[in-house]
Amino acid sequence: DIDEGFGGEPRIAARLHLTVAMAYRGLGLDEAALHHASRASELRNGDPRSSRAHRAEASLLTARLLTNLGRLEESDARLLADLEDDTPPLERAKYTLLLGRNDRNRGRLEDAGVRFQETLQLVDAHGPDEETRMGAVNQLAMVEARLGRFESALERFEEVLEYRLEQSGEDHPWTLEARHNLATALAMMGRAEEVLEVDRAILATRERILGPLHPSTLVTVHSIGEGLNQLGRFEESEPLLRRAAAGY
Repeated sequence: DIDEGFGGEPRIAARLHLTVAMAYRGLGLDEAALHHASRASELRNGDPRSSRAHRAEASLLTARLLTNLGRLEESDARLLADLEDDTPPLERAKYTLLLGRNDRNRGRLEDAGVRFQETLQLVDAHGPDEETRMGAVNQLAMVEARLGRFESALERFEEVLEYRLEQSGEDHPWTLEARHNLATALAMMGRAEEVLEVDRAILATRERILGPLHPSTLVTVHSIGEGLNQLGRFEESEPLLRRAAAGY
């Protein structure tokens, strides 16, 4: 319907495709989102009036969705095809961040770390762009945690959580994700009591916002039950594990 109704005006059609793509992405329907993001990118690349920034917006979203779907080679190909010698530094930072994510997903942790550091250098030199900077900090923390550099990873996760709380508030999904990442780092360090504290904060928010039977809520219920189980607190653990099983 978008193409049929606005085929003569590609700028409007592209914007509508992007809007629909973002809506599908928010619902976790990445395949449907990819269809619309790819179409928006096609329209903008074929429109001589489309600005570089608009073309990059559609291209980056398409590449990000390909990454989410595990289609890393396709994502890399799109990103590298769009990168040019005169790509503006802050735009280059976004491309570098995504290329680093693809390296991390392949398990090439050292390569990913180099790309995330490059992203930070670009943003620090040419910013501000706090969203891209925090994306790089978060990804670098994940790499450091997997490499056993727990203290550095923990500091970065705490920085991301503080930013998310300030920018998005307690209830935003990105804030909850930041809390989850922090809990993961604490668990890797064996700080089980602190993990439980963070998980309980996540659970309280998810119960209030998503309800007691939402899959994300049940994941957190199960996580708390497992944490108590590992601490030998079986009488506290069992009701939570039963609740998670019953919910599923």
